[in-house]
Amino acid sequence: DALRESVQPPPAADMLVYARRGSTSQRCVSPALDAALEAALRSAAARSGLRFVVHDDGATAAEQVSPFARAVAVVGPHGAALALATACAPGTLLVELPVLPLRSNYFAAMAAALGLNYRLFPNIASRTHGPFRAANRTAHFADPACDDGASLEAAAASLADEVVAAIRS
Repeated sequence: DALRESVQPPPAADMLVYARRGSTSQRCVSPALDAALEAALRSAAARSGLRFVVHDDGATAAEQVSPFARAVAVVGPHGAALALATACAPGTLLVELPVLPLRSNYFAAMAAALGLNYRLFPNIASRTHGPFRAANRTAHFADPACDDGASLEAAAASLADEVVAAIRS
């Protein structure tokens, strides 16, 4: 609550935030997947009448918290940026692209405690210590063979459609 109260007055929720993961870690998002996600989520924001914001981890703490406090939805791969969802208002949609296999789900527990609407999207995932990839349609894990442009765009579009449907519900 203290974090939420530090952004006064409570802002109007009008944003879809993409909590981009940096490209320097083992569980990076490839430039091709990142571009597909950004384009699909930008389209989802436009279809939902929302402003689209990409999280900037180089900004000040207050500048990083502000978009999350104004978010209708936050989408991103498992990582520290999703912890900023603690600034989100109850009811905000939080969509996590997971690391598989799931061992514990910190962000689901955080979302439950904060009253956020949590969704896991396993069609774009990372294996432990591997990059995020589009998932094989017949498997429940990320498959390097699915990193062609069409598969990445299809997975990102599917995510965007799910986000729009959840926002509208």
